[in-house]
Amino acid sequence: MRPELVAALRRWKLACPPTDKGWVFPNDAGSPKHRSTIIHEGLHPACDAAGVKRVGVHSLRHTFASTLLAAGPTPAEVAKLCGHKGPAVTMRVYARWLTAGHAENALDALGVVASGSSPEATSGVTS
Repeated sequence: MRPELVAALRRWKLACPPTDKGWVFPNDAGSPKHRSTIIHEGLHPACDAAGVKRVGVHSLRHTFASTLLAAGPTPAEVAKLCGHKGPAVTMRVYARWLTAGHAENALDALGVVASGSSPEATSGVTS
């Protein structure tokens, strides 16, 4: 998690009603809030305030993973951040959101250009 999020959660934890189990988002009875309550009382109002389309928690997860993959971290790094068993799970679920342009960008990053240059020609390495 980003340090800003950790700090915000720590501030909230100190301000939230104490529970015998130490829940971070308890309901009035001290039990965990139901997911639908969090969505209707927290997520949807936040989306409305930001002027963006209302989404669900699962959409946030997909956006997080897909955006990370598109930005360049390895599937193994994204898998770790998402809590997946391995990168194969991450790629099976999220790689479909990547466009053909990402493959071209990856090849460009390797120095392979559309003009037909080989990796050896662009890197100066010969066999």
